[in-house]
Amino acid sequence: EHHHLAMRVADPGATEQDIIQALQYCSYELKLFSGTPMIAFDNQQYQRCALCPRVCHANRLTGANGFCAEGWQCRVAYIGAHFGEEPCISGRNGSGTIFFSGCSCGCFFCQNHQLSQGHLGELLSPDELLERCRDLARSGVHNLNFVTPEHFWPHIRFLCQNLRQEGCELPFLWNSSGF
Repeated sequence: EHHHLAMRVADPGATEQDIIQALQYCSYELKLFSGTPMIAFDNQQYQRCALCPRVCHANRLTGANGFCAEGWQCRVAYIGAHFGEEPCISGRNGSGTIFFSGCSCGCFFCQNHQLSQGHLGELLSPDELLERCRDLARSGVHNLNFVTPEHFWPHIRFLCQNLRQEGCELPFLWNSSGF
């Protein structure tokens, strides 16, 4: 059922099988975080981008932007404790929120349009993102909350696998753009 919704908003050149495969891959990969060995950053999924159901196939490694209007370098608009989520997520110490810039939805009613369409934020290397999130995890937040993360999946996989390897037990929240 979810792949039919994604198909309606996907790039006209994407096949239904492309979209199903992208959704299944992300769902499968999210299950791999616990107890996995430390890995090196792998950016190859940016070469023929299919990280969201738009399946734009942009080669983000060569400087082309995807439908999300982002390249392969991870642009982060905000990293810090956020208290605007539901109380069960924010708790007393806040949700450790990482707002990623860019988005593949393009909703005209977006509450975060400055981030999703304005591309505010700083470019972070995988190691810089890992260090900033380590600091955030140590600050006492209740979770790490990835907001609009789909198009930076290789960075997030690297981050989460390494945090788990280091013993971080915080829940990881996938706060997607609706895909």
